[in-house]
Amino acid sequence: MSCTQFEDDLRRYYLGEEDDKPKASEYIKMQTHIRSCPNCSVIAEKLKAIQAAMNGIVRQKASATFYDALSEKLPKPSPVSIYISKVKRKVSRVPKFAWITVSAVIVLTVLYTMFKVFFPSFGLPIVYYQGDVDIRRSSDNSGMKKLVGYPELTNGDKLKTDSSSIVVFVVSKETSVRMGENSELRIDYIQRARGEGYSCKINLIEGAIWVSQKEATNFDVQKLQVVTDNAFIEALGSDFDVSSNDNKTVLRVFNGKVRFYHKNFQDEKSMVDGGHSSLTSSDQPPTSPAEIDTSNPGGWEQWNINIPMLSGNLLEIKPEAIKDKIAPPRSYMPFFATPAPSVSPSPSPTPGF
Repeated sequence: MSCTQFEDDLRRYYLGEEDDKPKASEYIKMQTHIRSCPNCSVIAEKLKAIQAAMNGIVRQKASATFYDALSEKLPKPSPVSIYISKVKRKVSRVPKFAWITVSAVIVLTVLYTMFKVFFPSFGLPIVYYQGDVDIRRSSDNSGMKKLVGYPELTNGDKLKTDSSSIVVFVVSKETSVRMGENSELRIDYIQRARGEGYSCKINLIEGAIWVSQKEATNFDVQKLQVVTDNAFIEALGSDFDVSSNDNKTVLRVFNGKVRFYHKNFQDEKSMVDGGHSSLTSSDQPPTSPAEIDTSNPGGWEQWNINIPMLSGNLLEIKPEAIKDKIAPPRSYMPFFATPAPSVSPSPSPTPGF
C-alpha cells in the first residue's frame, strides 16, 4: 500500500462517516503499513488524538429545526462533484503499472492513427471477374483458393486465371487493370501517399494484362509500374497491354505513352507512344517501337477499349451492380498486331587482343 493511498484510507477510518470507512481487509493492510512506515505511524497517532478529542466533546441535543436551518445555510455539493470525488478515490487505488500500460497503449494508438492518415496503405478492389479465378492471400499459406466475392488485393496477393476467365481490379479512381486468360500476377507493392498519390508495383508472372489510365494522371505522385521476368513498364497515362511468356515481354500501346526498359539494360529506356509496340527478351533491350494496326482490334482489345461501366470514379464502382451488365469479350487472348516488333540478333563479341 502506498503512503498516499494509506493517508486517504486512514482519514476515512478515523474521521469519515460510518458507511465510508475502509473495509476489514483494507484495515488489515493499513495496520501492516503502519508497522513498517514511521511517517505514516506518526500520522495515525495524530488522527487518533483528533478522534479522541472529538469523542470528548459534550454532545448537545439539537432542536428539531436546527438541522433544517443549518442545511439551508450550508452549500450543497452537486451530484457531479460527489461522483468526481468517488472516481478520484477509486483512481488513486489503481497500481502505477496499470497507468503506465494504459498510457503506452494510448500513445501507440495515436501514433498508429497518425501514420495511417499520412501514409495509409490501400487495397486494390476487384470489381469484375468472369470464369474460374484463383487467389492466394499473402496472409494465407494454404495455397491458391477459388475467388469468391470481391475482395481487395493487398501486398503479396496473387491472382491466377485459367482459359476463358478474366479479372478487373482498380488501382485508383482513374486507373484499372484487366487480366487475360491463363495469366498469373502478384501485387508486389501498394502504398498510398497523402492526397491522391500512390505507388503500386504489379508483377506479371505470365500471361497478359491490360492497363487503362487517364492521361491527366499526376505521375510525380501516382506511380504504377508493371514488372515481368525481364522488363519494367511504367504507365504514363495510357491504354496498353503487356504479355509475358517464354522469356519475352511484348508491350503494345493503344493510347498515350509508356516507358519501357530491360532489367539488365536500364540505361536504354524506350518511350513507346500510342499505336506502337515493342518487345524485349532475356538478353535483349527493347526493340525500336513498331507501328501496330489499331483500326481492326481483336475481341480482347475491343472489349478493353469499349468496356462499359468503367468510367467516372472507379473506386466508387459497386461490383454487384455491374456484374450482370458486362458481357464477356469475344476473345480472352490478345490479338497481336502485325507487323510485330522483331528482336535483332545479338552482335558477336569482338575478340580481345
